[in-house]
Amino acid sequence: MRIAELDAHIRKTWDRTNATGPTLETHPAWMTHFLAMLEWGAGQRFFERKLQQADTLLLDGLDEAPSQERRERMAKLLVEVARQYRKCRIVVTTRPQALRGEARPAGFEEVWIDALDEESVELFVRRWCSCVYANDPALAERARVALSAALQAREVREMARNPMMLSALAAIHLTGGRLPDNRLELYDLVVEWLARSRKDLPGQPDWETRLERLRLLALGMQTHPGGRVRQIEVGEGATLLSPLLGEKDALRCLRDEEADSGILAVRGDNVEFLHLLFQEYLAARELDANEPEISATIWKDRRLYSLEWREVMWFLAAMMRRSGPRKANRLFDAVLERTGTSPADRARTVALLTLLKDDLRRRDSDGTATEFAVSNGRYADLVREMVGLFEDAEAGAGLDMATRAAAAEAWERLGDVSRLRLPSDPEYWVDLGRFRMGRYPVTVWEYARFVYAGGPEPSLWQEQLAYGNRPVVAVNWHEVVQYCEWAREAYHCEGCRLPASAEWEFAAAGEAGRKYPWGSPEPDDERANYDVRAGHVTPVGLFPKGNTPEGVVDLAGNVWEWTGSEHETYPGSKVVRGASFFNVAFNLRAALRYRFVPDGRYDNLGSGASVNNFAWHARSPPQERRYTIKFVAKSERHRYLSGIVRPDYQRPPRSDPARLANV
Repeated sequence: MRIAELDAHIRKTWDRTNATGPTLETHPAWMTHFLAMLEWGAGQRFFERKLQQADTLLLDGLDEAPSQERRERMAKLLVEVARQYRKCRIVVTTRPQALRGEARPAGFEEVWIDALDEESVELFVRRWCSCVYANDPALAERARVALSAALQAREVREMARNPMMLSALAAIHLTGGRLPDNRLELYDLVVEWLARSRKDLPGQPDWETRLERLRLLALGMQTHPGGRVRQIEVGEGATLLSPLLGEKDALRCLRDEEADSGILAVRGDNVEFLHLLFQEYLAARELDANEPEISATIWKDRRLYSLEWREVMWFLAAMMRRSGPRKANRLFDAVLERTGTSPADRARTVALLTLLKDDLRRRDSDGTATEFAVSNGRYADLVREMVGLFEDAEAGAGLDMATRAAAAEAWERLGDVSRLRLPSDPEYWVDLGRFRMGRYPVTVWEYARFVYAGGPEPSLWQEQLAYGNRPVVAVNWHEVVQYCEWAREAYHCEGCRLPASAEWEFAAAGEAGRKYPWGSPEPDDERANYDVRAGHVTPVGLFPKGNTPEGVVDLAGNVWEWTGSEHETYPGSKVVRGASFFNVAFNLRAALRYRFVPDGRYDNLGSGASVNNFAWHARSPPQERRYTIKFVAKSERHRYLSGIVRPDYQRPPRSDPARLANV
């Protein structure tokens, strides 16, 4: 089933005073209530029995719920369904960007679909051609060779890694069309190809006129008063077309279009586009055709910053860029002119415009890229202001993590590393009383001096060099130790080394045994980079609210950090601390530890193993105290923390999976 349809059914049916369905929007009974309404010839009891057995429930498009609030409601409903039907396997699909905050269903295992590799693309092409030319193997082979060759162009090859794009490219190639070299042109060809393929009926308009009507419908659905919708009633769709057609003709237009087009579908009393991207693309085309309306449309309810409008904004910018940089710059001017004065508003604008700016770069035939130049100088000024995200804990208040990361990356590209220090600088260190520790994880900028002096390059080093403010990643334990030895001589800092696991924990938890490096509040978008919300490693210090009271930075999330301690339970493995941007909130606790083999680089986690903060002995180090799990069962005054005891233990319920995993 499609989540957009389930959500529409709940909103249409649910009434607190006179309900025909469950009285709570997140009640699991909505699932069988909806299935029974699909006219499949089965009632709620049938579906109730099916879900109670070992069956599978597929739900498509969590991102297609009309708003963040509705996505969060749907996520809570899915959690309740999973609890109600424990034998049922529940599979949910979504665009990754939608998995923010409470829209991420708790307890669900995430599986990220990789882009197709070259072998998979070739397999698709071979099977595609063998199906199209099933009666002529020789022709199928010639078609395979031709399509494979056409997919080798640089931009086409990147698009072909996406299954939907690959299907569209193959269909266009089948009809003899030239394969495009960018995503916008691909959608131009696909949508126009579908519109042209509709049967020409006497008295019916040409394909261009039909697309004009679909553009108006798409924009109306994007700008729906209740937020973007994926479905609307046929009558409401006809009302959107009424400026061009009468009500009666509009209804007939929708029915005719659905009967012969691969763009639109009418499902019962509702109308929708067959793919959300068709709706977003056509809405952008309608805006591009009415430039004076753009500013008012995108700023109403701050649509331009929302997830529901991300693709529309990209399509719109690319369409305007096609007419030359001057027209696209007018879009940038319109956004900059109405940007608010708060740091959060400016960060949102920087994040949005930087994303559009990157996507508007042009690739020449030799593979070189021509950057899109923003003519408005205020954009560069706002980018420079993003350094405030590192310096002021309140500067990014209210920002979601992805926006914070994107705005910081725009500033990061300026190459400004003036806030960073080297171990020879006293400001590099934070005095923790018993010892000193580096304020930041070792950065790419800092580690580069070691590489230039002859040290080994980490994996993906050339890519890392573009981001000097980020922690260096994909280095193994031996290389980290070698760096420490080099740093002692190069910076004249005797004692510079990896901290012991107990020292690292002392820096994160302090004398009082804090739950997290910053204290007791649970992790959120203002304290750490975790849970794949940013999607990648971020510059050190981007989350000032996550600093320890003493001023040590990034001890939770972003990248795992090596320590000098061997894991006593797994001989030959080294203790790592701090978790990474890939890990969930539970892993950010100051007491949690994990282990990696010294030779490992662990790129499968997305961040790899990180060079750790370095400790410099001043006094005797703290000691870890280890107890058996039986001690925990007997005493409520302590807590078992991966082998470490602290006096503020709060015993979790016996069914708590976090407790079981820890044990």
